[in-house]
Amino acid sequence: MTAVSRSARGAAFSLVLIALVCVALPAHAGLGDAFSVVDKYETQIVERVTQVVKGPEMKRVIATLFTVMAASLFLMKCAGWALRGFQLDDMVYTMMQILLTGAMISSFPVVVPAIFDASLYVGHIMLSGITGLSYDPQHASTLPRALVQMMVDYGKSLRPDCPDSVLDWLNPMKLLACVKGSIVMVVATVAMSVVMLVLCMVVMAVDVWGFWIYAIALAIGPLMLPFSLYPRLAFLFEGWLRFFFGVVVYVIVARVNLSLVAVAIMAYQKSSITALVSGGFLLPVAAPIKDFASVLGMMLFCAVGIFTLLATGRFSSAIVAGAAAGGLNLGSVVSKTKQVVQKGVKERQQRRQQASHRDRMNAAYTDRLVRTSDIVEDYAENTLQRLPSKVIWAEVSRRKAERAARSSNGGQGSRRGGRPPNRGTNGRNNGPNSGPQRRSGRSRAGGST
Repeated sequence: MTAVSRSARGAAFSLVLIALVCVALPAHAGLGDAFSVVDKYETQIVERVTQVVKGPEMKRVIATLFTVMAASLFLMKCAGWALRGFQLDDMVYTMMQILLTGAMISSFPVVVPAIFDASLYVGHIMLSGITGLSYDPQHASTLPRALVQMMVDYGKSLRPDCPDSVLDWLNPMKLLACVKGSIVMVVATVAMSVVMLVLCMVVMAVDVWGFWIYAIALAIGPLMLPFSLYPRLAFLFEGWLRFFFGVVVYVIVARVNLSLVAVAIMAYQKSSITALVSGGFLLPVAAPIKDFASVLGMMLFCAVGIFTLLATGRFSSAIVAGAAAGGLNLGSVVSKTKQVVQKGVKERQQRRQQASHRDRMNAAYTDRLVRTSDIVEDYAENTLQRLPSKVIWAEVSRRKAERAARSSNGGQGSRRGGRPPNRGTNGRNNGPNSGPQRRSGRSRAGGST
């Protein structure tokens, strides 16, 4: 019973191996046609999504969403200003936030495709530099297809080391005889075919995946932009922004990975990428596989290529992971603008306070001067109001004394022919009201006072 079960399991295993061999070869043959369909899909999906984003229906939906959210934010801010008082920096912050979001929504259909095209350009430049090709976008897009076609041709040439009379793929019984005779050769052939098939599929998936996720980012991006107005909902836009930058990095890393895998495989084949892309590469006829040592080198390069291509998403995620802590936060841009405005407002307030302080000091000093001058003027007015009566009284007394002296003399001076008193050098009479006498009288009056 045990021997029968073992023979049954062996026969089943042999049939599975034969089925894998029979399936692997047609699968290799169909990969070239599938890749041409993938190229058409990449072009169509980008065009379709771009048309939807730029269409009037999408613009109307986004404009309505942005208007409602911006108006709600402004009304809430106005209510806060009415309760707490108006703040200039908060108003500038709100207006800058609304204007910046509106500008991003308006420029989204232009800026986002331009960034993606720039990432494709950088990826093509790096691919051309690594593979040694002259820069040509057509060469960069032709390389994955040429690599897949080369592996398809290589997979078709794989065969176990069985006699040609026995190796009849259309006769399962002859294949079964080959399997019974050399199971290791068949297993090695099937394993190599499966590995190359997986590598071809991964190359196709990596190439198309960048356009696929870009189409997703382009489609949902405009809907996430208005949520950046509210701090509690800004995580939606920030998550999309990290996702989009992940797409950009993925496209570049995928081109670098693909070029490295192609260089490794072509180096193993002792050829170059230029010969592969230009069509001058002649695939050497694969020797019949006797054991795993016959395919170990090619299998190793293909396995490394599979793992590194599948890790492209992890590489890009590791690069963009720092965005959560480093600053893909749109609010930080507006916050910095608010800080600049606050700093300007504070400096302006300080200058106003300093100017008002100087004005108050000048006003106080001027007031003191005015009050001092008023006091001096009042004193001068009071003095002048009292001074004329005393001067007049002194003049009157002096004149009375002079008249009395003249009357006592009896006019002797005039009879003797002498000069009259108080005659100056200019020959004019200096009477009692003349300048010097008046000054002397004032001085005497002042002295008496």
